[in-house]
Amino acid sequence: MLVLTGLAGSGKTELLRRLSALGEQTIDLERLASHRGSAFGAAGEGAQPSHEAFGLAVESAWLASDPRRVLWVEDEGHFIGSVGLPPALQLALAEAPCVELEVPLERRRARLVAEYGDVPLEDLLIALNRSARRVGSPRVEIARAALRRGRVDEAVVPLLEYFDAAYAERARRMRRRVLARLDPVDDVSGLLLAIGALVGTPAR
Repeated sequence: MLVLTGLAGSGKTELLRRLSALGEQTIDLERLASHRGSAFGAAGEGAQPSHEAFGLAVESAWLASDPRRVLWVEDEGHFIGSVGLPPALQLALAEAPCVELEVPLERRRARLVAEYGDVPLEDLLIALNRSARRVGSPRVEIARAALRRGRVDEAVVPLLEYFDAAYAERARRMRRRVLARLDPVDDVSGLLLAIGALVGTPAR
């Protein structure tokens, strides 16, 4: 298993789906969870599956994978919205090496604006209120005022300050082995060859 990790807005989900289109093995946990995987992941999404149904879907996809080939999974916490990852997968994600995406701040902001810009304001405000305790009142107030002015781009700025700091702290605690760092706009074919050489399984 290889874990795609990186700061919010770095394009992990998009790269995971590009890898799948290239014939790589993947498990798209966010698709199975009907949730984008962040504090704002439910905004604009439909209802999530039950905890049991999600767990069964994840385990089925994992068991169907070929253990002789690389299996790509996006970095996630123990819960994606209201559904929890199976304990065995939590452990596997924690122990697996990773490929870290490094993307300039402005491109990350632009990606998040594009992703959430069409989400109804009320859904964004609900998500913001839900995360207020963690993010902190000053940042939340700045983001809330920006959203009410229709400026998603301005709302993203204080929120990324929090999420970037949280990511750095989590990375420090987990101490994962980083096999490669890349900007996902690069051609991924070279990455696949390099990863295949490192783990001993050629890319498909």
